Amino acid sequence: MNETKVVTYKSERKMQSGIQKEQGNGWSVISTGPVDGGRSALKTVGLGLIFLPLALLGKRKAAFMVTYQREAGAYPEEKSRASWKMTLVYVVLTIVILMVIAGSCA
Repeated sequence: MNETKVVTYKSERKMQSGIQKEQGNGWSVISTGPVDGGRSALKTVGLGLIFLPLALLGKRKAAFMVTYQREAGAYPEEKSRASWKMTLVYVVLTIVILMVIAGSCA
């Protein structure tokens, strides 16, 4: 059984960096492609007020979508950034508690 995930990157440079990182974690690239960002409402309205045909220039930059796949269970689960941040919070909290205890004992 295979795992599949889809990631969207905001620039081609970030996409290339992300692909290298994910390949190091055992993911292989199945497909890549641009994602049309649609139209920016703020730019469209602003340009529409100046000159209606210019409103068509309010298009957003394209993003890039990459589909990854790997064999399930072949690699350990990746730690999310949220779990890394929570670990840091627990360490800082522990240090603060120890400092309070040490201050009350002195």
